[in-house]
Formats: sequence, C-alpha cells, structure tokens
Amino acid sequence: MTRAAIRSIGFGAVPLVLTFASVLSVKTEERTEELKTAEQTEIVRSAVADLAGVPSQFGFSHGFGSGAPVALGDGQVLLVYRPTMANQLESAISSDGGKTWVRVGVVLQNPLPDVTICRPAAVRTRIGTIWVFYFGYVRYDRIRPENSKSDVWAVRSSDGGRTWQDHHRIWEGYAGMLNGAIETQSGNILLPISYPGAPGRWVGACLVSTDRGKQWRFVGGIDIGEEVDADRRSEHLDGGGMEPTVVQLSGGRVWMLLRTITGKLWQSSSGDQGLTWSKPAPTKLSCGGPMYVTRLASGRLALVGNQADWSAEAKYHYPHGFDEASIALSDDEGVSWHQPVVFARARRVCHSLLLETAPGRLLITMPSRPLLLRTTESALLQEGRDNSRAGSRETIK
Repeated sequence: MTRAAIRSIGFGAVPLVLTFASVLSVKTEERTEELKTAEQTEIVRSAVADLAGVPSQFGFSHGFGSGAPVALGDGQVLLVYRPTMANQLESAISSDGGKTWVRVGVVLQNPLPDVTICRPAAVRTRIGTIWVFYFGYVRYDRIRPENSKSDVWAVRSSDGGRTWQDHHRIWEGYAGMLNGAIETQSGNILLPISYPGAPGRWVGACLVSTDRGKQWRFVGGIDIGEEVDADRRSEHLDGGGMEPTVVQLSGGRVWMLLRTITGKLWQSSSGDQGLTWSKPAPTKLSCGGPMYVTRLASGRLALVGNQADWSAEAKYHYPHGFDEASIALSDDEGVSWHQPVVFARARRVCHSLLLETAPGRLLITMPSRPLLLRTTESALLQEGRDNSRAGSRETIK
C-alpha cells in the first residue's frame, strides 16, 4: 500500500497527494485505472475540510457516469450515479452531509442496449419531487451533426428517492454534457443543455417545463456567434457555447453561463423564467473548462470549475484549464467575485458539481476520480480573502 505524501507549497496551503488503496476494493482493470487517477490527484488541504465518504463498494463511477447529489434536508444527501461496470442508474444516501453512505438501490435499468447512460443531473422541487435527468449517448458525428444522437431522459421520485417512476424521453437530438438543473421562483423546471448547431460548433439551450414535468419545451438558439472563435476552432477542437449552467438571481432574472474556448465565460439571461433568452455576450470571468454556478443559503453565489490557463494555449490552441479546479464566491449576484480558491490539481479535474448539504456546508463531486470532497463556506471566504490580500475582487459582468 502506498503511503499518502504531504508537502508544503507557497501561501501556507498544504496540498495532500491522496492514495486510496485502503479505501477502494479494486477488482477490474477499469477500477485499477480509476484508482491510479485518484492517487495522482493533489487536494489543496487549505481549501478542503475533509474527504467525504465514497460509496465505492457500490461501484461509484468516474467520468460521464459520475454522481448527481441532491439535498433532502436535515443533512441527508441522495447521490444518483451510474456504476462503473453497469449501464444503469443507482443511488446511495448519506445522513451526515456526505461523510458516510448507505446504498438505496437501482433507480432505473436501461431498457435500450444501444444507449449509454451519461452524466445525470438532478433537482428537488419545492413540493419534494426529485427529478433526475441524463443524456443517452448513441453516437456523435462531428461532420454531420444531424446524424448524432444523444437524447435527454428523465425519471422522478415523490418519496425521497425510495421509489422511481415516469421514466421517459423529454427531448430528441444530441445533448452534450449536462450541468445541473434548477426550479425557478415560479415553479418552472430548467435543464440547460448544449447541442451541435453546425460541425464543431455548439449552441446553448434549455429544456423547460411549466407544469411540474408533464410537458417539456425546447428553447434553443443561445448562440455566441460563428465569428467569435472561428480562429480557434479546428477539426480537433469544438467551439461555440458549451455546457451551460443556470442560476436564478434575486430579482427573478435567470442567469446562464456558457463555456467557450475564448478564455472567458459567456452569458445570457431570461426575464421570463427560462422561456426566452437574451443574445449571449462575454463576461470577464476566466474560463478554461466546465463551470457550474449555484446559490447558497447565505444568498451568495458559488462558481466551481476551471479557470483559463493561458500557458496552455500553445499546446491546445486555447487556454485549456482542465488540470486545476477552483471555487469562487460572490456577495452581489455575480457582479464581483472573491478570488478563486484552488481545491484540486490533476489531469482533467473537471465537471465538478457543488451541493450545499446544510447551510454553509458544501459537498464537491470529482467526476474524473472516485472521490468526494467536503468544505465550508466560511473556509472558502477566509481562503479567498487571504489570496486576494485584504479581499480585492474582480468585477466580471
């Protein structure tokens, strides 16, 4: 068994290079590779309070099958995930904010052998219904996007995830990586997606239900424009507006952020609970990979993802930042942000989600390795202030 190695870096941060041989039971080549990936993950201990319990004995998956967490109240968390070696959705539950887990069971068994369940997203509505979405991957044809197929599916639970029903397809087409879902103040359910509008160029959209999930409408065309990244796109690099994430601001407007290859996040907004969207425009917010935004109980916004790494531009033809993950907090509805706090460094440490399990207590998913992290809002605020030297912030919108 390899021992965990601890070393110090600048600014007083102490990263921990973690090994999991004592945590995971590895019996397949795929799980062995997953373990190796985890061993190479550097966790910045100044930003992360502790490691959450990992339901690895249930086949907790990495990559596209990584889990979608939902807060049930009283510190309970439901995690819906695709097991590494099975094409189905399963769930586990924690009663202590993600520290330990108990398996609940199978959410659904995939009835279509040619469809691969990928990247679940989840939301719990105010009436207690849990909606889980996933894209069912079949094929991607970059040259002829109309031949691509990755429909969006949904299933729901009305009893806290004990039983599930109404598994059905809510959209046909090709959806890229899902990045969370929300319920708006009016009760609309919004699932942001992106789809190929042209070869190698992605366009943002939302799937919207105004009747508690009975019907879904596609609201597309959230397009940053072909000319924006034409000099960067190539046969090996897709562009456009990808992997959107949404949050509702205090005034009622819904804010969408889209990943691009320009080094900046782009934004669009909706004043009617997701039914129409403004023309996208750039923000000043750094973007080198997927980003996810959510609101905390304190009223702050939290943004987790990958900042732009301009030193990588020569290699990747854009500021690829997939190898470092951070969290930033905003006190003023995203107008300005505390300095980002780095919490992990590794190859492709990306597509993280953040869930507030109880006021001020945060759970971070790590899709590319079998790992969950826990931290607190207060720890991030302190670290962000320390990093910014007296709290200097950058206006991004």
